[in-house]
Amino acid sequence: MIHKLRKLPPVVDNRQTVFRNVFLSAAILAIANMGDAFLYAWLPTHFQEAGITPFAVGAVLSVNRLTRLFMNARVARFLSSRGIKMATFTAVIAASFATFSYGWMSAIPLWILTRVLWGICFSTLRLGSTLYALEYPKRGMALGLSRGLIELGPVVALVVGPLLLESFGRGITFFVFGLVGLAGGTMVLFLSDIKTRAVTKKELKLSSPSPFNLLTLSNAFITEGVLVVLVGKITHNRVFLSWEGLVLTGFLLSYRRISFVIFSPLAGWLADKWGFQKLFFNISILTSVSLVLILFGADVIGIVVAFTFSAMNASICTGGAISANNLLIKEISDNATWRDIGTAAGAFAGAALLSVSDLQPYFIALFLVYAVSLIRYYYKTK
Repeated sequence: MIHKLRKLPPVVDNRQTVFRNVFLSAAILAIANMGDAFLYAWLPTHFQEAGITPFAVGAVLSVNRLTRLFMNARVARFLSSRGIKMATFTAVIAASFATFSYGWMSAIPLWILTRVLWGICFSTLRLGSTLYALEYPKRGMALGLSRGLIELGPVVALVVGPLLLESFGRGITFFVFGLVGLAGGTMVLFLSDIKTRAVTKKELKLSSPSPFNLLTLSNAFITEGVLVVLVGKITHNRVFLSWEGLVLTGFLLSYRRISFVIFSPLAGWLADKWGFQKLFFNISILTSVSLVLILFGADVIGIVVAFTFSAMNASICTGGAISANNLLIKEISDNATWRDIGTAAGAFAGAALLSVSDLQPYFIALFLVYAVSLIRYYYKTK
């Protein structure tokens, strides 16, 4: 399978082989992502053991996202010159090293370097799994199944991780996740390779956002950035006891992960029937309803609605961003970068709002900005 990736890749006749590539590439990323997922649960409550201050926790956990903003295009260039199979193998080895390191590091510089390494690995594995999914004739279903499987790894990690930590401690816990990730990397041997022509740095330069990528950015800013950070504050304002807020926050964040597993395949199936951009736009309209629910006091229902539709849109946004006339690997890279920008900016905005007592004016502003982006997209694409 050798494609120039100048246009959409041709449909490959051997569906069994292509589907195997979709499944294996997603499984590799799911397993490699387990240690990172558990780090998000462990570090905020064990920062002293990690040798960092409470103020550094946010920086350590977010630096991998910031890394992706600058590395997505470079990763695409590396992947185009080395092939997906070699790039995936290299990323798995590096990701396992990063996960092993979580078990013993105790200095901020080391944490930053390791998180940068993980950000590059994630970008590589994500791009590879996306390209494999786009080889399948039913691209929506492949993207949806791939995303659902990818998110299954973190769900398992959040269940198994606390048990390992309680029984064996930090070092063994992250060693096990790293070892599992390394073992999962053996699946690379069964992947077919996709080789592309080497693309230049100029070809992969980030373009200004298309109407679709601008809508993708708006979705990510609100549902994957602001709301994720503010879940604890919103729920805390609706309960009487602090532990009730913690339980409710944990449930909502767990539901966010599980919603990807459940609803991503559904979104992919619907995208094949209705079209990627049409479905994405309609789901975005429904997402705006979640903001209205939060504004009128139905916080928990609103957050559940937002996370449900966010999962569906996130699984198909790549399919909506590509066209038949442009460089495929660039369009995937651009879409991922604008989404990462939205997520990162939303997380910083949410963090800034943590000290605000009344969130309603800000959610009104969010709703108005989001409504404008929906109207703009509609008139730009009709």
